[in-house]
Amino acid sequence: MILTILFWVFTGLFTLKVLWNILTPCALAWELFKRGGNKTRSMTMMPFVEIALLLMMILLSALSDGTAWFNHPTQVAVWGGVIIVGSYVLFVVLGVALGWLVAQIKKRRV
Repeated sequence: MILTILFWVFTGLFTLKVLWNILTPCALAWELFKRGGNKTRSMTMMPFVEIALLLMMILLSALSDGTAWFNHPTQVAVWGGVIIVGSYVLFVVLGVALGWLVAQIKKRRV
């Protein structure tokens, strides 16, 4: 029971960090759109946070007694890794696309 609760806590934190990765380029593009200048601020993405949370989820799945759906550490590792890589790919794609969109909108305003 306690392993399940801990697993869900780490899964929730992992999900929040992945959402952070996806929403960061949107927030930066919005800030660039609202400000008149071309300067924007930068952010550190801290990928070690997802990796640490994923390692904890893998450990908890290895310690589970086999009754939970997350009792396969390999599946947790693979899906977690895919989600991490996907969130960073989406981060880059959104950053480029939204940066281009903001530049086009600003160019038409002038």
